[in-house]
Amino acid sequence: MSPDEPHSSSLRYLLPTQSALVAPYGGLGGSKSVARELGEAVILSLLLFLVAQALVQQRRVLGHSMDPNLQTGEYLLIDRASYFQVDPHLLGGSSATAPAAQTQTPHFLLGGPHRGDIVVLNSPVEPAEYIKRVIGLPGETVEVRAGDGVYINGRRLTEPYIKEAPTYRWPAGGVANVVPAGHVFVLGDNRNNSSDSHIWGFLSERSIVGRAWISYWPREVLGIFEQPSYADLGTAPSPP
Repeated sequence: MSPDEPHSSSLRYLLPTQSALVAPYGGLGGSKSVARELGEAVILSLLLFLVAQALVQQRRVLGHSMDPNLQTGEYLLIDRASYFQVDPHLLGGSSATAPAAQTQTPHFLLGGPHRGDIVVLNSPVEPAEYIKRVIGLPGETVEVRAGDGVYINGRRLTEPYIKEAPTYRWPAGGVANVVPAGHVFVLGDNRNNSSDSHIWGFLSERSIVGRAWISYWPREVLGIFEQPSYADLGTAPSPP
């Protein structure tokens, strides 16, 4: 027996194992057909497209209610994931009746509305979508003083982004209103040329479609929307 034979014998036993590690997908049953692979690729692409559409959508700004920050004709990407809602009675397995369930505050999987969010919403006064800024949160008192600005829980809101100070008073009686649970108070940045909560009242959180995330056209406005800090207001109170 030559010195090389034991070495050759070892290779003969190792090679089948090594070959199995790199066998084509399908294993012992053989490789998949080209038609099947193409079909699976199409299905996967469709699923990815549907997921992307559920998370991010496009919108075009129409009108001037958000001047000077959003111009008519501007194109936006809307983040819907931040506003995904689940009914609390479904999470808790409650046996509440349908009418009672509809009055419950929605549960947001990823936090929900924050002050300063620019949001797309289903208008409560017409079959259309509006774009406004979230100003008041559930449990907060809100007052708008003509020629001055917005007051949250008695403290003036610093808003460097608005076009000009409001010329109206809200509420008409001059007494701050409390934002109810499951609602927000929204205003346009162009305070004196905007159909918003100072006209039609508090907005149900269920009416919010998504948050303006990126402005991508025209190219000179390309960028991600920054979140105002409102640090001087402190933390918001808990909903009643």
